[in-house]
Amino acid sequence: MYNLKNLLIHAIETVPFYNDLELLNDVNEFYEIFPEIKRNNLSGSETLFLSSKFRIEDLTLHTTSGSTGIPIRCYKSNTDLIRMGRHLWKERNKHGKVNPRDKYVTFFIRRYNKDKSVNNQNVIINKNNLSLNLLDLSLKNIKDYCRAIHFFQPKWIFGPPSALNYISRYILQSNEKYDFSSLKFIELTGEFCLKEQQDYISLAFDTKVTNMYGSKETWLIAYSCPNGHLHLCEDNVYCEINNNNELLLTGLNNYSMPLIKYNIGDSVEWVAETECTFSGRMINILAGRSSSYIRVKGRFVSIAVFFLALNDTHRTFPGAFIQFQIQRTGEENFKFLFIRGKGFKEEALIKYEENIKKELDIQLNFEETDFINLGKNGKLSYFIEIGEK
Repeated sequence: MYNLKNLLIHAIETVPFYNDLELLNDVNEFYEIFPEIKRNNLSGSETLFLSSKFRIEDLTLHTTSGSTGIPIRCYKSNTDLIRMGRHLWKERNKHGKVNPRDKYVTFFIRRYNKDKSVNNQNVIINKNNLSLNLLDLSLKNIKDYCRAIHFFQPKWIFGPPSALNYISRYILQSNEKYDFSSLKFIELTGEFCLKEQQDYISLAFDTKVTNMYGSKETWLIAYSCPNGHLHLCEDNVYCEINNNNELLLTGLNNYSMPLIKYNIGDSVEWVAETECTFSGRMINILAGRSSSYIRVKGRFVSIAVFFLALNDTHRTFPGAFIQFQIQRTGEENFKFLFIRGKGFKEEALIKYEENIKKELDIQLNFEETDFINLGKNGKLSYFIEIGEK
């Protein structure tokens, strides 16, 4: 709690948004006086959260993807970046024995060279980094990506589960032979991730797969252990869950732009204590970043119900679905768009509908597909609204 108290004092003394709050000795009472911050409070008012100890022109700017519809400008000093990066690389080294000098693969939406965009190139190699175009996952490009990874021989891959899921399907269904033996692990990030997706990607690349849960505002929030638990990195973030099951973050290592009780819009729950060789409290993500609530027949309902129903279905039919999207097509009409997994049975659809209807009186249709479009931000939206409600 020492790091938290120091940050709270720093925020009140140097950040305009917090200047009116009172300094208290007890850290728990001190923390309670801070208001919850939501993205719509922050968007357009980011400079109110900048510490007077730093000059904005000396800070590094990162912008969130806007997956909630509200992009946020996040500022960090070089010291902040080093502190946050140290915790992230500690986890990567723990699980994959890699370091920043090792060859790795990433995905991009747009790449720039000075003032000119070079995103018309789908495969870009720059020193120890192989970068692949996330927005064009055509069959031709997927073949090119697999060949590029094969010849590049990276130590690790960093990317979203949806894109790696499509590449994995091609690897498993094609007759092509690739050598991915150099891989130590694959780190998934940026999207809600099913265990079925992790297992599918692990099978295709024949390597371990981890889930890094983070944000542009704080970087690392939690990291999965080999036992499948998502452990909070409590040296980097202080977390609590509000009454709406939304995660509230306090980044302990960003002194240039302190965000206290920051609601990033993710629905989560605590996981009960269990025997695990890895430290840190455990959470389960119920729904990824998107509109948290929808109105159905006069009720405001969390979209987490669709994720919970899927979790319950997978307990009975493991591996039934490896990708999905809920599409709202009317006030009471919804479509479950899915890509089947190896554990798929028609009964899984019946089970999912039963699980949903325990919570919502809606019309649910099912449609199987072999591809679900990514959003403009390069991420898969697991819930979208289509047409009039």
